[in-house]
Amino acid sequence: MSFAKFLYSNDDFTDALYNALTDEGVLIMQLGEAPWSTSVPDELGKSHMRASLEKDLIRFGFQSLHQYEEVRYLKQFPVALTRSR
Repeated sequence: MSFAKFLYSNDDFTDALYNALTDEGVLIMQLGEAPWSTSVPDELGKSHMRASLEKDLIRFGFQSLHQYEEVRYLKQFPVALTRSR
């Protein structure tokens, strides 16, 4: 999606996410289809924008990132979620 490409690479957006949370706040984001064990690293494949966003979240001060799959959203493909703060 074109808007996702803009948001995921926008420093104002990332800064706003960080500043919107309290010190104990948690951000959970759905970031597309979860990778398969045979997938190339996010930085090299179709999920390069997800990798870029995760690096920016750390750069802006998020203390940790935890990527996990949630299979209840879509029965066909697990969804990759990132939990941050």
